[in-house]
Amino acid sequence: MPSDEDFDDTSSKCLVSTEEVSEMIENLASDSQEVFDKAVEDLKSIVVDQQDLATKQLLDDVPRLIRIASQTTDEDRRFSLISLICLIPSMSGQGDAAIRAHLADFVSLFQTSASADLYYLVSNLEEMLEQEDEAFEGQLLELLEAGIYNIPDYDDEAAQHNHRSYVSAIEAFENALVLSKTKFRNLAVKAGALNYLVMSTFSPDKATRLAAVSCLIQAFENVDELVEHVPDQDKLHLQGWVVIPMLGLLNDDDPEVANAVVKFVYGNEEAVPFFFAHESSIALSISLYAREQRVPHSNASYCESLISWCSSKDSEAIIDGFRKFWSQDDVGFRSKLQVLQNLAGSLVQEEAGKGGAIEFVQEVVQKAETKDGPIQALDALDRAMALNVQFGHYLLLANALPWLLSTMQAEDPKLKSLASSTLRHLLRSYRSDEYSPLRNDIAPSLTSEDSLTRIVSNAKDEDLEVSASAFRLLAELLSNDTEDKHLQIVRGVVDEPLAHLAVDRLSEAVSSKAAVEFVSQALQDETGSSSLVQKVLAARVPASPAPLFAALYPPPELNDGDIRLHFDASHQELEALHRSQVRILQATKAGALPRVMELLREPITTAEARRAAVRAAYTVLSIGDIDRDIGRTNKYLPEIVAQLIADETTESLVDASRLVNLLAEPSAPKPFHTWTALATQQTVDHLSNLLAVKLDKEQPDELDSSSDAALTSRSQRKKVATEKELELVTSKTVLLTKHLLPILTPFTGQLAQVSFAGYLVDGKRDLLELIGSFPTSDNVEAIRSLFSSPTRPPLEQIRQMINSSEVMARAFYAGDIVPFLVSLVTEISSQDDSGGEQALGTVLDIFKLLVYYHRDQPSLKHIQTQFFQCSPLVNFSVETIANTEDYGTFTAYAMALDLFKLADGYPGGVALIATPELLSSVLKGFDDPDCEAECITPLLSLIAHVDLETVGAVLKRQIDPLIVYLTPQQGRKKKGGNLPRFDKHQLLSRLKILVASPEPVLKRLVLEYGGLDVSWSVLVEGGKPDEAWNFALEVVTAILALSTDDAISVIVNSLRPKLPTLLSIWNAKTTAKPVLPIIIQFLGIIVEHDKLDGPQNVVEQGWVKEFLKVLSERPGTAGGLKILVTVVVALARSGEVGRHAVLDAFKEALRSSDALKSERKSGHALAIKHILKEGKDVAGFMVEAGAIDYAVRLLNSPDPRLLTIGASLSATLALTDGLELRLTLEQLGVGALIDTAQKTLQGALASEDSEDEKKIGELQRWDAHVAQCGMVLRGESASSFDRLARI
Repeated sequence: MPSDEDFDDTSSKCLVSTEEVSEMIENLASDSQEVFDKAVEDLKSIVVDQQDLATKQLLDDVPRLIRIASQTTDEDRRFSLISLICLIPSMSGQGDAAIRAHLADFVSLFQTSASADLYYLVSNLEEMLEQEDEAFEGQLLELLEAGIYNIPDYDDEAAQHNHRSYVSAIEAFENALVLSKTKFRNLAVKAGALNYLVMSTFSPDKATRLAAVSCLIQAFENVDELVEHVPDQDKLHLQGWVVIPMLGLLNDDDPEVANAVVKFVYGNEEAVPFFFAHESSIALSISLYAREQRVPHSNASYCESLISWCSSKDSEAIIDGFRKFWSQDDVGFRSKLQVLQNLAGSLVQEEAGKGGAIEFVQEVVQKAETKDGPIQALDALDRAMALNVQFGHYLLLANALPWLLSTMQAEDPKLKSLASSTLRHLLRSYRSDEYSPLRNDIAPSLTSEDSLTRIVSNAKDEDLEVSASAFRLLAELLSNDTEDKHLQIVRGVVDEPLAHLAVDRLSEAVSSKAAVEFVSQALQDETGSSSLVQKVLAARVPASPAPLFAALYPPPELNDGDIRLHFDASHQELEALHRSQVRILQATKAGALPRVMELLREPITTAEARRAAVRAAYTVLSIGDIDRDIGRTNKYLPEIVAQLIADETTESLVDASRLVNLLAEPSAPKPFHTWTALATQQTVDHLSNLLAVKLDKEQPDELDSSSDAALTSRSQRKKVATEKELELVTSKTVLLTKHLLPILTPFTGQLAQVSFAGYLVDGKRDLLELIGSFPTSDNVEAIRSLFSSPTRPPLEQIRQMINSSEVMARAFYAGDIVPFLVSLVTEISSQDDSGGEQALGTVLDIFKLLVYYHRDQPSLKHIQTQFFQCSPLVNFSVETIANTEDYGTFTAYAMALDLFKLADGYPGGVALIATPELLSSVLKGFDDPDCEAECITPLLSLIAHVDLETVGAVLKRQIDPLIVYLTPQQGRKKKGGNLPRFDKHQLLSRLKILVASPEPVLKRLVLEYGGLDVSWSVLVEGGKPDEAWNFALEVVTAILALSTDDAISVIVNSLRPKLPTLLSIWNAKTTAKPVLPIIIQFLGIIVEHDKLDGPQNVVEQGWVKEFLKVLSERPGTAGGLKILVTVVVALARSGEVGRHAVLDAFKEALRSSDALKSERKSGHALAIKHILKEGKDVAGFMVEAGAIDYAVRLLNSPDPRLLTIGASLSATLALTDGLELRLTLEQLGVGALIDTAQKTLQGALASEDSEDEKKIGELQRWDAHVAQCGMVLRGESASSFDRLARI
């Protein structure tokens, strides 16, 4: 026999020979990556498991290993080699000595290593330094000084090709700083690492400078520790030594380097003093800002944020910095212009504005040294004012008004236009310090005779841009916000020629919006200008061209959410424009509609003219009180809209769809039935092309042309440049097509095919809405066409379409998707495709959706049958659930839920998957606390029958520890012990699903293994009911519904120990109300099924009086009268003990002086009536207990309600089967008492002078009921009498 020594730690490992080790080392130089990887892995294993062999064979090869590592250019290989080399010191004392013996070679690795490698190198040296070997430390210091932190001469040609070593040296020091390798860090400082860092900021290599900045930042963060190791330095000086070189990089040629410094300084309270102390930091920051191109409405850059933040520390310094920037001759015009252009919406507008920006623009404009310079500078100023109403204040402070007024007379039209625009924005500006308007500070200068002459002259300029800017400035001056004395002066220049010119300008695209603003403002002057302009409009409108009315076309962005393509005006400006348009429309509507209808009859030859005509029509038809039938019945509009669709341009499409949408109002059931000009093949072809719109990009479509050859030629598809325009074209075409569908019925098949292809191929979701409008038959044919295509449509898009609605799912089913999926699975299964599993997963999702949407259809069985006959798909499902190692638990558990949904309600499918193997996999998930119960438990409920004993054992493992944890133990009041694996939520969520199964065996299983006990423990533990509490209630309710003898036996055995605690739980204030009916059910089961001891225990514990109290006062809290009566009757019938207890309790209750008070609530009488209904035997108990006497007592009450209750109880007693009590009641005078009660009620009704209809109605109902009671007592027929009436 082998000895124990034969079984050492390496016995299970494959021992290698010396020759094999040599071969492994040789293989480190192999070109084959596979050979190399195996060699590294094997050598690492030898170092760990065969140190004797490694010591003997490997240590001599340390120089060789280092040489291979330093010479390799592959970073992954170098990392593997260095990690191997760095294992050597851990072998033994000899391994450490081997590295020390070749320390120079080892340290040389710093020169070629990447950041990941340096971790191993620095960590190894740190461990060696911790041995406090002065000789080693001295040797390492010399090597670091001479070979690593020796400052290079960047002018030397050789040095310029060695940047990798410089970066490695820096990253090694940073590694030590970040990872707190303090001994190596301190030695590196001593070797000159900090000087090396500082000098690295001057490197010509970007990567070196970036590395230097990163490491200097870490040095700044660790300055408190570093200062102890830097001679003759305090913290402040060392911080400056670190920060100042970085600030010099703010002017780095590479923005990435400069921004790395910016990000460091921004928000750094310790670094910012050095920023201000460094004389050129502010200038460099502004110069860096000049290299950026700011996009209005975008987030600020780090540089802009830094300047703004620094301004919050010292605004004067930043303002002075800008002042120097504008005046510096060595800063080029382009840089200064870029800063100006960046000011639109910028955080540093105030600093730049106060710091000379306005004076700079003035100088550029007045000197006019270049043609474009003045225009660009003034344009930048104008944009900044447009986006910030306070920026104009800086113009006022800079006394810019005179030169702006003079610029209105410049020769260059663009300058004249910009001057007017800037003055307009100045009028709308506010002071930056107190946010008060500047309008009335500016108005005197602008309303002088000279200024107004210039403005009006510009308005009459032949250059439309100059004219438009002047009209806008006049409109702004005409605003009611202008002080009245200045406003009257401006109104004085509005004469008839100017009004006619403004109307002319309405027809010109360049000036139309400006003219709208001017005319609208003039119309608000009720003192004179308004009537003048109305007179001009009245004269001009009857002969105006279509563009005039198109100028009043509402901005699409305000009306129907069109995506903006080319218009960047603010929402407020758009609203203001629309208000102006509406004001003009109201002034012209009398003549506008006839003129536009007349214009539609004229020949239109260009797309632009067609758009103008449709916009004009939209404009006049959108007026609120216009009858839009005028547009719907116009015989020319359909032809124009058809031509717009045929244009296939985005602009024409938007205009056409807006008009059609306006006319398709709900009040018009068939708005386009006369538009037959659109119901043509040509129109449908154009709509098809628009529906097939795609981005204009180089990459090919997902499907080749065969996939939609029947729809439209790929070359004909409209192409757009942006995603926004693609979305716009698609949404507008869908809207247009939906409205026109009633007249396009002959062509819906073609449109359906295009729409399906557009969604499935291009993923345009808007098309789903349109597809839902097509006849089902067309959709089905379109689907079949797609499935018959040589190229498979994308499965994910099919899934999304089916998921969108039940209608779509059923259309796909009718379109033969099931055989398509089955065929696809067969094809996938026969291929070795890495994407096959993903495709199978999507197919399974589609089957799941089909099952869901056909859950109430005869076709459901066919879908499930096809799925379960598709073996590869079923096997994939089962394999995914079982193989959590490859697929992960989340995927496995999700698949379990999917498989349940597919098999639920289909016995054939359940039989196919109900195997011990799947049950074992499912139970693993069921027994995983991290698995959501909703995922795994439903499938378990389908297949648990395979091995109920094993399922029960798992349940027991989960339930028992939680019961122990929840059960109060001696010496402690509440929970304790070891925390169970499953908390109450995790466990009860599982039990809830199991007991909800239609299979009673699962309820029985949960009951048998403690489900009732653990649920009850949760119900009575106190505290606010949570989700777990609700689960417990569901579990208990389901279990108590079991009726088989064996289940009842288990329930009784579970309830017996609980019986002594039930009354205290019943009376506890912390017990939730839904628990009370459960307790009553418990007691009913004990009474009925624990014949030997149950009734006596219930009686002895005082429950009978409690039953009567609840019956008479608050039966609803215990689940209602029915459940209480059931328990009381069962107790009365259980034997002598129960009978006497019920009898005595009722006698005492009915004879009590407070008995009648119970009738204010539910009352004894109602309880008695319910018990009387249960049979002759218990009815006799009630008579024996005094029910008749109680009825007489009620009938002697003066209270109308009690009289009614007494009469009702008497009549019910008289009608009780088997007792023949009517004669007895008559002999006791009950009939006479009922007659008296009726008279009392009628008297109450006669004397009731209240207007309370509810009270009167109540008395009338009582009177009618008592009358029926009298009939019963007299032996007359009263078929409608309600024995259980609640009074």
